[in-house]
Amino acid sequence: MTTTQQPIHYISNKEFTQQIVEYIKLCDAEEAEGREAPVIPKSIALQFKSLATKLSTRYNFVNYTFRDEMVSNALFACCAKIRKFNINIGSNAFAYFTNVCWRAMVDVINYEEKMSYIKAKSFQSIEYDDALADNDLSEFSEYSGNVNDYIPFFDVDGYEKKMQDQKEKAKLSIKAKVSDNPLEVD
Repeated sequence: MTTTQQPIHYISNKEFTQQIVEYIKLCDAEEAEGREAPVIPKSIALQFKSLATKLSTRYNFVNYTFRDEMVSNALFACCAKIRKFNINIGSNAFAYFTNVCWRAMVDVINYEEKMSYIKAKSFQSIEYDDALADNDLSEFSEYSGNVNDYIPFFDVDGYEKKMQDQKEKAKLSIKAKVSDNPLEVD
Protein backbone atom coordinates (compact mmCIF):
# COMPACT_ATOMS: atom_id res chain seq x y z
CA MET A 1 0.00 0.00 0.00
CA THR A 2 1.60 3.17 -1.19
CA THR A 3 0.70 6.45 0.40
CA THR A 4 1.94 9.79 -0.72
CA GLN A 5 3.38 11.74 2.14
CA GLN A 6 3.17 15.48 2.33
CA PRO A 7 6.56 17.12 2.76
CA ILE A 8 7.21 18.28 6.30
CA HIS A 9 8.08 21.97 6.45
CA TYR A 10 9.82 23.57 9.36
CA ILE A 11 7.07 26.23 9.50
CA SER A 12 3.51 25.64 8.38
CA ASN A 13 2.38 28.79 6.58
CA LYS A 14 -1.31 28.36 7.46
CA GLU A 15 -0.67 27.82 11.16
CA PHE A 16 1.94 30.57 11.29
CA THR A 17 -0.35 33.09 9.57
CA GLN A 18 -3.22 32.10 11.86
CA GLN A 19 -1.05 32.64 14.95
CA ILE A 20 0.10 36.04 13.68
CA VAL A 21 -3.49 37.12 12.93
CA GLU A 22 -4.66 36.00 16.39
CA TYR A 23 -1.82 37.89 18.04
CA ILE A 24 -2.52 41.09 16.07
CA LYS A 25 -6.23 40.90 16.93
CA LEU A 26 -5.34 40.37 20.59
CA CYS A 27 -3.03 43.40 20.47
CA ASP A 28 -5.75 45.53 18.89
CA ALA A 29 -8.25 44.45 21.55
CA GLU A 30 -5.80 45.21 24.40
CA GLU A 31 -4.96 48.64 22.97
CA ALA A 32 -8.65 49.42 22.48
CA GLU A 33 -9.09 48.88 26.22
CA GLY A 34 -6.13 51.14 26.93
CA ARG A 35 -3.69 48.43 28.00
CA GLU A 36 -0.27 47.54 26.67
CA ALA A 37 0.12 45.05 23.86
CA PRO A 38 0.82 41.53 25.13
CA VAL A 39 4.19 39.86 24.81
CA ILE A 40 4.78 37.92 21.60
CA PRO A 41 3.89 34.26 22.28
CA LYS A 42 6.72 31.76 22.57
CA SER A 43 5.39 29.74 19.62
CA ILE A 44 5.67 32.74 17.30
CA ALA A 45 9.09 33.67 18.67
CA LEU A 46 10.38 30.13 18.09
CA GLN A 47 9.09 30.23 14.52
CA PHE A 48 10.83 33.58 13.99
CA LYS A 49 14.01 32.00 15.32
CA SER A 50 13.78 28.95 13.08
CA LEU A 51 12.98 31.15 10.08
CA ALA A 52 15.97 33.43 10.67
CA THR A 53 18.32 30.55 11.46
CA LYS A 54 17.29 28.58 8.38
CA LEU A 55 17.61 31.67 6.17
CA SER A 56 21.10 32.32 7.53
CA THR A 57 22.22 28.93 6.20
CA ARG A 58 21.35 29.96 2.67
CA TYR A 59 24.34 30.32 0.35
CA ASN A 60 23.98 34.12 0.36
CA PHE A 61 24.71 34.36 4.09
CA VAL A 62 26.43 31.15 5.21
CA ASN A 63 30.08 32.21 4.87
CA TYR A 64 29.92 35.39 6.92
CA THR A 65 31.63 35.40 10.30
CA PHE A 66 28.91 37.57 11.80
CA ARG A 67 26.04 35.19 11.03
CA ASP A 68 24.88 35.19 14.66
CA GLU A 69 24.53 38.96 14.50
CA MET A 70 22.51 38.64 11.30
CA VAL A 71 20.15 36.15 12.97
CA SER A 72 19.69 38.33 16.06
CA ASN A 73 19.01 41.43 13.93
CA ALA A 74 16.51 39.42 11.89
CA LEU A 75 14.74 38.32 15.08
CA PHE A 76 14.62 41.90 16.31
CA ALA A 77 13.25 43.07 12.94
CA CYS A 78 10.53 40.39 13.00
CA CYS A 79 9.44 41.45 16.47
CA ALA A 80 9.45 45.10 15.44
CA LYS A 81 7.44 44.48 12.25
CA ILE A 82 4.89 42.00 13.57
CA ARG A 83 2.24 44.70 13.96
CA LYS A 84 2.85 45.98 10.42
CA PHE A 85 1.63 42.74 8.89
CA ASN A 86 -1.67 43.67 7.27
CA ILE A 87 -4.13 40.94 8.16
CA ASN A 88 -6.70 42.26 5.66
CA ILE A 89 -4.36 42.00 2.68
CA GLY A 90 -1.69 39.47 3.56
CA SER A 91 -2.40 35.79 3.74
CA ASN A 92 1.22 34.69 3.66
CA ALA A 93 2.98 35.60 6.89
CA PHE A 94 5.84 33.26 6.05
CA ALA A 95 6.75 35.26 2.92
CA TYR A 96 6.38 38.58 4.74
CA PHE A 97 8.67 37.62 7.62
CA THR A 98 11.15 35.89 5.32
CA ASN A 99 11.46 39.21 3.50
CA VAL A 100 11.84 41.05 6.83
CA CYS A 101 14.65 38.66 7.85
CA TRP A 102 16.32 38.95 4.44
CA ARG A 103 16.38 42.76 4.61
CA ALA A 104 17.72 42.69 8.17
CA MET A 105 20.54 40.35 7.16
CA VAL A 106 21.45 42.46 4.14
CA ASP A 107 21.48 45.54 6.37
CA VAL A 108 23.96 43.83 8.72
CA ILE A 109 26.19 42.93 5.76
CA ASN A 110 26.09 46.54 4.51
CA TYR A 111 26.88 47.83 8.00
CA GLU A 112 29.83 45.47 8.43
CA GLU A 113 31.12 46.41 4.97
CA LYS A 114 30.95 50.08 5.92
CA MET A 115 32.82 49.39 9.17
CA SER A 116 35.51 47.48 7.24
CA TYR A 117 35.83 50.44 4.90
CA ILE A 118 36.27 52.83 7.84
CA LYS A 119 38.93 50.57 9.40
CA ALA A 120 40.84 50.19 6.13
CA LYS A 121 40.61 53.91 5.36
CA SER A 122 41.87 54.85 8.82
CA PHE A 123 44.72 52.36 8.49
CA GLN A 124 45.68 53.94 5.17
CA SER A 125 45.72 57.40 6.70
CA ILE A 126 48.24 56.46 9.41
CA GLU A 127 51.69 57.77 8.68
CA TYR A 128 54.43 55.53 9.94
CA ASP A 129 57.48 57.34 11.31
CA ASP A 130 61.02 56.30 11.00
CA ALA A 131 60.96 55.48 14.71
CA LEU A 132 58.85 52.43 13.91
CA ALA A 133 61.33 51.32 11.28
CA ASP A 134 64.31 51.84 13.62
CA ASN A 135 62.94 49.56 16.37
CA ASP A 136 64.62 46.21 16.71
CA LEU A 137 61.87 43.72 15.97
CA SER A 138 64.10 40.67 15.67
CA GLU A 139 62.49 39.12 18.73
CA PHE A 140 59.26 38.80 16.77
CA SER A 141 60.09 35.90 14.50
CA GLU A 142 56.87 36.14 12.50
CA TYR A 143 57.25 39.84 11.74
CA SER A 144 58.00 40.25 8.05
CA GLY A 145 59.01 43.89 8.25
CA ASN A 146 56.09 45.18 6.18
CA VAL A 147 53.27 46.74 8.17
CA ASN A 148 50.92 46.45 5.18
CA ASP A 149 51.06 42.66 5.55
CA TYR A 150 49.04 43.02 8.74
CA ILE A 151 46.34 45.31 7.35
CA PRO A 152 43.18 43.36 6.61
CA PHE A 153 42.40 43.15 2.91
CA PHE A 154 39.69 45.54 1.84
CA ASP A 155 39.19 47.19 -1.55
CA VAL A 156 38.78 50.83 -0.49
CA ASP A 157 38.67 52.19 -4.04
CA GLY A 158 36.08 49.59 -5.07
CA TYR A 159 33.88 50.43 -2.10
CA GLU A 160 34.11 54.18 -2.81
CA LYS A 161 33.18 53.56 -6.46
CA LYS A 162 30.23 51.39 -5.39
CA MET A 163 28.95 54.14 -3.07
CA GLN A 164 29.36 56.76 -5.80
CA ASP A 165 27.43 54.59 -8.28
CA GLN A 166 24.61 54.15 -5.75
CA LYS A 167 24.39 57.93 -5.26
CA GLU A 168 24.24 58.50 -9.01
CA LYS A 169 21.51 55.85 -9.41
CA ALA A 170 19.49 57.50 -6.64
CA LYS A 171 19.82 60.92 -8.31
CA LEU A 172 18.75 59.50 -11.68
CA SER A 173 15.81 57.72 -10.05
CA ILE A 174 14.66 60.94 -8.39
CA LYS A 175 15.00 62.87 -11.65
CA ALA A 176 13.00 60.21 -13.49
CA LYS A 177 10.22 60.34 -10.90
CA VAL A 178 10.10 64.13 -11.00
CA SER A 179 10.06 64.25 -14.83
CA ASP A 180 7.22 61.69 -14.95
CA ASN A 181 5.04 63.82 -12.69
CA PRO A 182 1.85 64.66 -14.67
CA LEU A 183 1.08 67.62 -12.39
CA GLU A 184 4.31 69.36 -13.30
CA VAL A 185 3.76 72.67 -15.08
CA ASP A 186 6.35 73.90 -17.58
